[in-house]
Amino acid sequence: MKIGEFARLAEVSPKMLRHYDAIDLFKPQRLDHDTGYRLYDERQLTRLNWIVTLKNLDFSLSDIRALLSGPVDSAAFLTAIAQKRIEIANALNEQLVKSIQIERLFDLVKQEGFRMDRTIDLNALTTESINAIKKNMPNLETMLEKARTILSDAVEGNTFGLLRMDLRQFKAVNDIDGYEVGDKVIVALYQVLESVLATRNKKASLARAGGDEFAIVLEGKPDEIEATAKAFKEGVEAIDYKALGCHKPVQIYIAGIVSSNTAYEHFRALLDQTTEVLLDARQDVVNGGSGIKLITKN
Repeated sequence: MKIGEFARLAEVSPKMLRHYDAIDLFKPQRLDHDTGYRLYDERQLTRLNWIVTLKNLDFSLSDIRALLSGPVDSAAFLTAIAQKRIEIANALNEQLVKSIQIERLFDLVKQEGFRMDRTIDLNALTTESINAIKKNMPNLETMLEKARTILSDAVEGNTFGLLRMDLRQFKAVNDIDGYEVGDKVIVALYQVLESVLATRNKKASLARAGGDEFAIVLEGKPDEIEATAKAFKEGVEAIDYKALGCHKPVQIYIAGIVSSNTAYEHFRALLDQTTEVLLDARQDVVNGGSGIKLITKN
């Protein structure tokens, strides 16, 4: 079929098909040398649908080409998807922070006695009020900045752990019990993590890395970090989910990398490397294991 007909069938534009042809990402089945028409076959829709799906998830065209160039190792594909999930979650987290800030700004202006029939001097707001607007749940960037301080103050030779904790089938909580219950569960989890860190680790930083994921950096020996991870799990299991309105307890899995404090320059790379470990931890939960996976980097 001609390019226009195929484009309508695939719900894309002919311009997009021409561009993908030009960059060798998606070629027509054949080219009619007499007319110059690009001719496509309906069987090509599967590949095109993959291209559109991955592009909508912000995969680069070069990444898409690599993924569709031939058989791809399933673990590598899952890792790529998990990494993209983190990027999307981080973007959503940034929007969440802005949403919290605008709500606090709105409340602050109301508290300052704002009325439609008068003016308000923003420069007259107190420092305390301004700080109240900026205050929000720590995100990854906040955690990484605190991690810099933790590691720079650490004694040479000490080790630190980078932990990531995710929730299994948390979507079911929102779908069945509602988003308000889901929010209560997230807050309860955050409080458990804070409590564990307060009693076990003097130097630690905690952040919400996405909708249902948390990240923690903490100083300590490998066995201390593992003990902290186990304490997280025990604390989460001890939550009274019924009181929160949750239909069943939430399962968590934890991935971690233990490294020397001199590795901060590669900290973001370590964060990326925990993606694969997190997949292993998730599978461990599925198989009935503890769901805690830690590896050591020299």
